[in-house]
Amino acid sequence: MVENAKGLPDGPIWWKLLRPLYGLPNSGLLWSRHLSAQLQKIGFLPAPDVAQTWLHPDGSVITSYVDDLVLCSPHPDKTWAAIAGVLSITPPEDVSRILGVDVTYQDVKVEGIKYTHVTFAMTDFSNAAVKKFMSHPKAPKKLKEAMTPYFEVPPSRFVELKESDVGVYNDMAASYVMSLMYMGRMSRPDILWTVNELASHLKRWSSISDEKLVRLMEYVCTTAQMGSHGVVAVNPQQAFRLEVWADADLAGSDVTCRSTSGYTTFICGDGDSRLALAWSCKRQTSTALSTAESEVVSMSSALCTQLLPLEYAVELIMNSAITSSAFEDNAAALITMGQGYSTALRHLPKHQRVSLGFCGETFAASHRQLLKVESKKQRADGLTKGLSRADMFLCRLQLCVDYVAAKVADVMQMMKSQQAESG
Repeated sequence: MVENAKGLPDGPIWWKLLRPLYGLPNSGLLWSRHLSAQLQKIGFLPAPDVAQTWLHPDGSVITSYVDDLVLCSPHPDKTWAAIAGVLSITPPEDVSRILGVDVTYQDVKVEGIKYTHVTFAMTDFSNAAVKKFMSHPKAPKKLKEAMTPYFEVPPSRFVELKESDVGVYNDMAASYVMSLMYMGRMSRPDILWTVNELASHLKRWSSISDEKLVRLMEYVCTTAQMGSHGVVAVNPQQAFRLEVWADADLAGSDVTCRSTSGYTTFICGDGDSRLALAWSCKRQTSTALSTAESEVVSMSSALCTQLLPLEYAVELIMNSAITSSAFEDNAAALITMGQGYSTALRHLPKHQRVSLGFCGETFAASHRQLLKVESKKQRADGLTKGLSRADMFLCRLQLCVDYVAAKVADVMQMMKSQQAESG
């Protein structure tokens, strides 16, 4: 209840709001309509089927997150001035931090090609997560150095686990795990599988879960200065292509017999240009009976949730056609996806049948190709299973994760070796 100001009569008074009040159910919709109407006054049009994105005939693109606007334009000063004419905005600045992610840029020139080296890191967020964990009364006095988040548990430990076994971090486990899940989704794909695996322990947190959480925190503390890297060639005329890498681990989880899908999508261009656009780790919704089945389901999810939407968005923004490649390391899955569904496979469960049919129809398009890759060169491998220290080093290189302060030459070498592999 709000008391009436002095001088106003007692009793209920209806106030007409001149602007949407933060927190009201309709405020977001009203603001979105207002923002779109004002941007259309200066020539921007809503991007078809892409939320909160507007395109201008001169090539400018605006995307918004609530009241934060991000602009990409061939003449940003002129465009910002036009926006300021229809909206009340603060002085624009380069994107350096968004949704908790620190973004840095560095212009470099390698072998005559100009690149922009981009990093996405959450160092402060990592340190805050570790500090919060260490404040727990049962936390270890000091975290050890760890170069892999994976903590292997012998199967016998689960057999010996008692119902009365409840982990000491049970009261705060959800908070710790969900914080790191956000970081994994935004800038650290190398921790995503471990976080997802720990999330499945939340409904039955045990001493084993405690040990897994401590190892994850040790890894986050050790690698807090790491982030996702990408290099983009500075050439408006370059031809872009998308690469999707999909993998699966057959029944490799400690807590379920269902397989885990992992996939990531890069946008590539001239020279060694490569930037990760999306990555995901997800438990499959049905049990696969073979590796090939799990691989098909993983590729289907990658196409549906990443490649096809990104193809549409990139073509819309770039105003040009784009080619795509998908990389698979399982020979049986490669053959079946290339041929598509047939009645000879009608014995497959419904989920696998639909996934196979979807993959076959998607790869029938002339601008998409399905390619074989060696298992050790599969970039999505680290999104499907826990890895040893040595394998984790390779995983970070394949996912373009390294120290934020890494030398440009080292980053370019990482991109160059990846480019050679995908050929």
